[in-house]
Amino acid sequence: MPDFLADLSESVRRRAPPAVPVDPGLAGAIATLDSASLSDSDFGGLLTMAGLAGDDGSLALPERMAPVNALLDLATPALREAMLLAFLDRLSRPS
Repeated sequence: MPDFLADLSESVRRRAPPAVPVDPGLAGAIATLDSASLSDSDFGGLLTMAGLAGDDGSLALPERMAPVNALLDLATPALREAMLLAFLDRLSRPS
């Protein structure tokens, strides 16, 4: 059984996708945001920095979710919730 567990662990390690790097400036911006006072302007700036907003402010969805998940991993749970609500708000706005 120990050999099986070692082989399984090695197999999982080899199949795991590489970590997605986050721009240090973007990571710093996330660290400064406050979930209780996240404004539409703050969120718009974050989307622009992350390359998730078009020139007109519309959402520019990525091909993969890994970069978005990497950003969410940097945020506190309360900030993740605030960003999700802000994202859903933008997504549901008429165009």
